[in-house]
Amino acid sequence: MLAEIYVENFALIEHLQIEFHEGLNIITGQTGAGKSLLTDAVGLLLGGKSDKDLIRQGTGKALVEGIFSGPFSAAVQEFCGENGVTGDTIVISREMSSEGKNTVRLNGRRITLSLLEELTPLLMNIHSQTEHFSLFKEEAQLQLLDSFGGEPIVAQKEKVGEAFLFWQEQKSALTELKNKVSDRERRLDYLCYQQKEIQGFHLMPGEEETVREAIALLASSVSRYEEAQLVYASLRGDENGSVIDGLYQAMNAAVRIAEKDPVLEKAASTLQELYYTVEDITEEVLSYRDGIEIDPRRLEDLENRLSEIRKAEKKYNRDVEGILSYLQEIEAEIAALTGADVYMEHAEREEAEAYQSFFSAAAELTTLREQTGKGLADAIEKELKELMLPDARFDVVLRDAPVSAQGKDSVTFMATMNKGEDLRPLAKVASGGEISRVLLGAKIILADLDAIGTMIFDEIDSGLGGETAARVGEKLKLLGKGMQVFAVTHSPLVAVYADHHYYIEKKEENGRVSVHLKTLSNKDIRHEIARMLSGDGNSAVSLNQADALLKAAGND
Repeated sequence: MLAEIYVENFALIEHLQIEFHEGLNIITGQTGAGKSLLTDAVGLLLGGKSDKDLIRQGTGKALVEGIFSGPFSAAVQEFCGENGVTGDTIVISREMSSEGKNTVRLNGRRITLSLLEELTPLLMNIHSQTEHFSLFKEEAQLQLLDSFGGEPIVAQKEKVGEAFLFWQEQKSALTELKNKVSDRERRLDYLCYQQKEIQGFHLMPGEEETVREAIALLASSVSRYEEAQLVYASLRGDENGSVIDGLYQAMNAAVRIAEKDPVLEKAASTLQELYYTVEDITEEVLSYRDGIEIDPRRLEDLENRLSEIRKAEKKYNRDVEGILSYLQEIEAEIAALTGADVYMEHAEREEAEAYQSFFSAAAELTTLREQTGKGLADAIEKELKELMLPDARFDVVLRDAPVSAQGKDSVTFMATMNKGEDLRPLAKVASGGEISRVLLGAKIILADLDAIGTMIFDEIDSGLGGETAARVGEKLKLLGKGMQVFAVTHSPLVAVYADHHYYIEKKEENGRVSVHLKTLSNKDIRHEIARMLSGDGNSAVSLNQADALLKAAGND
């Protein structure tokens, strides 16, 4: 429930802080005292649109803060668990600045407005005269019917929504396939041309790098041969002597010396190693030289091949690997288009089966709604009779509607308020006061299902008087036994049923008007009821009437 509210610099409200209680909380005040401002402030707290024009003139920001206490519904507890909200209370604050900034906090932590809009409908609902018009809309009537149906309809609607989404996916896939098939021949010709062209390139993975390396080697073949020949000639030499011949002679001479004087044993060993190493190098260089390919024609062929590869890459704007990957895509699409008839039959069958699954689920939902509609009509009729409409008849009519994730139904509330008249759409048969009673009756019926902790009724009794207004008060009192109820009213016949009575008024302070809200004592309540009855809260006659009404309501 809403345990406390604090409002600062909101329109004519400079400072307002007050505690609220369980049961029926009645708010009254003279016309123009600012009762709607309090409702607007609460609406802002619940995620309503902010307007910097509502900031009190001469101040830079406005603040509305509400404290909600438990126990909370399972839905609220689930929300808190998912969003890391802990504690026994929920504190929501909205701050508006003249610069247009809008700050939302939940238990002191900044949150988004969309997150606030997820939470607040689970905590509190506001119902006003403007909501009467929503009862005329088929969407609102369908929502009310589904709410009355409870968990069975909720579960079936989820199945219908999933089935509808799956059907739409299959339908889109079929449409896409049909679009492809419509220009299949043209597309096939184009793809086959590309396939043949790419295959004609005879590309191999990594081929470009291989060709580049081969070109580089062939281009340097002559110079590499000449260099290798120079190395070989320097080492092997000719009949006039060579490096290797000199090493051989030096090695043998050193060995002979070492046999006579061990001092040169190491030198002789090193010369032996050098000789054999140079001899191996000479053979390796000779083998390399003789293996060098000098082939101008082969070089030309490789350069032409590289040119073809570059041409292909430029045309398809891909490297070799990319072109080969694209070829795989082409071949896959060709296969799909070639077998399009088979795919089409399969897709049409899948779409038809998906639609049938959706339609079956929607038909079951329709059956549930028909059954629920009878119960809702009976319940609303009963409430209307108790709200002084003894001849009222009510019916819930389902008709076929364009299919959607909500099913295939449209709903029309049919009613007559007078004996002998045919049922007609609600909007055409009910006055404002009658619509108020239909709305109140619906809220009473749905109260247990909604699991909402707090409801606010803003002048829902407007246009009602006499015994009818008293019955509305009784119903609000009854509703307040199961939840916290606020009612902003001008009717003393409603106000006498209050468990807690608050008075809102304007006061002039320091040359400025501000709005104040206070809790009325039992004595104050007598005088306020008397004022509401006659305009004079101190009239003995009015006070006696007020006492009688309070006693009749059980609040003497």
